[in-house]
Amino acid sequence: MDDPNEYTFERNTAFDDGLAALQPAHVNNVMAFLRDHARFTPTNLIPGQLKALKGTWRGYYEFRVSRQLRLRYWVDEDARVVKLTYLGKHSDWRHSRDAQGR
Repeated sequence: MDDPNEYTFERNTAFDDGLAALQPAHVNNVMAFLRDHARFTPTNLIPGQLKALKGTWRGYYEFRVSRQLRLRYWVDEDARVVKLTYLGKHSDWRHSRDAQGR
């Protein structure tokens, strides 16, 4: 990590599997978001693209990859780590917050 303001990323299987299943254009969209935004300002909201979740998912963020695809993550500010927990169809979010290992 060259920049002290930079965050690192931690992935899980749900993210890796989701990334492997995406079309190249969507992979590019995700990687550009991680490189240009989440690496430095993961909690800065982007209207229409990145929002903070509420309710059961409070503390998580959702990036809109496409109309049907979402990237979900939470941020450990103390460790400066973005925990990438899910990448896939919005309707497939069947796992509870506890199942994500948080």
